[in-house]
Amino acid sequence: MSTTSSLFILANLSQKIVHSKTGHHFLLFTSADDTCTIDLTLSSTQDSGEALPTRLLTKWWSATWSEDEMKEIGPVEEIVQGIEQGVLQIRGWAKSKLDKTDLELKILVESEESRMMVPLRQCTEEEAAHRRAALLTKLTEKAQEHNFQLLPKVPTGAGVYETEGRAEIAQLTKTLLKRDKTIDDLNAQLEAINEQLKEYIKDARPLRPTRSFPKIPANHGKASVMKKRRLVQQVEYEDP
Repeated sequence: MSTTSSLFILANLSQKIVHSKTGHHFLLFTSADDTCTIDLTLSSTQDSGEALPTRLLTKWWSATWSEDEMKEIGPVEEIVQGIEQGVLQIRGWAKSKLDKTDLELKILVESEESRMMVPLRQCTEEEAAHRRAALLTKLTEKAQEHNFQLLPKVPTGAGVYETEGRAEIAQLTKTLLKRDKTIDDLNAQLEAINEQLKEYIKDARPLRPTRSFPKIPANHGKASVMKKRRLVQQVEYEDP
């Protein structure tokens, strides 16, 4: 996984979302590298306790974004915060639309500072089958990393540590993004000042002395010495 992309904090998240009107349970999964993918499907359980009709279990929604596209939706660290805290809502789902095959859903992600809409398109049955198989493969590979346990036993406090670690990473990413913006602003200001200074130097007139001084001949010192010698000789040869 690339750590140069801000999307890496969106990797391997999951959350259950309960639709407030139908009582259906949705399952959300994320994966990220240089791009981010969000998958959404229905759980077999629902608030009524009745089994979900089989035709609904095959439904799947998905979408993939680049780093710039995800930033247009909202700050990445706030999307992570909304998923982890479970402040998610499904928009566009209704009992009258259960049998639609091209139903676009939107996930409303709320954070402390923003409300963001994440659009997902409905997959075909073939695409849904591939997405489901890919997810099961990923879960199996993860289990192999934990002594083939699908749900490895976690020591007390480890889950809390992992959650806090994600929060720290998200906060660090947010701080770095703000720092980069500040540096860019300062560089822009410095460049503007340099341009103004260049214009000032270009337009400034060269300074001229207000008083002129006579030039001293190059042989001035030599002429003075010779004059003194002639005076001395004249005194020596004068008659008493």
